[in-house]
Amino acid sequence: MNAKAKIIALMLALSLLQACAAAARSDRMVPENISPAATAQTVMLSVGSVGGGAATNPMFSSQVGDEEFRQALSETLQAAGLSNRSASAQNTYTVEASLTGLSDPIMGFSFTVESEVYYQVTRNSDSTTIFAESIKASGTAKVGEAFVGTERLRIAKEYSIRENISAFIEAIVSILNSNQ
Repeated sequence: MNAKAKIIALMLALSLLQACAAAARSDRMVPENISPAATAQTVMLSVGSVGGGAATNPMFSSQVGDEEFRQALSETLQAAGLSNRSASAQNTYTVEASLTGLSDPIMGFSFTVESEVYYQVTRNSDSTTIFAESIKASGTAKVGEAFVGTERLRIAKEYSIRENISAFIEAIVSILNSNQ
């Protein structure tokens, strides 16, 4: 086999190792080991509009879709005890979230993804905004977690969103406790 044929064979073999990109999974964006938040009063936060996500094109890179992000945020609020349906009307809130930034590293053994999400929390009884802030977070996936780059990128994005939601929960619990 000549050198040109070997190069073509090698390129073909490497292309077979490449996998199609898969969308980020909501269950992997929920923070691990989240415990019920200690709030002074029973509260209910429900998820309103969620935007800024994108559908994954399997030929390119993994993305975080709006519905997957919404589901991860809802599951986290429930796990943190912040979706209590027995809350008084004064203690019910709507959370809106917009994914305003999600980086796409090109190559490397470790992929670090930066995410930025704008969260707005509004008290339903009087439409008062109690929280309106962008939160930045990052997540890193290493080659040991996924050899194929598209999978490593998906995992890094899931980690980044997980860290972002976790930071939001910390921030909103602090605000809720200071407003009680």
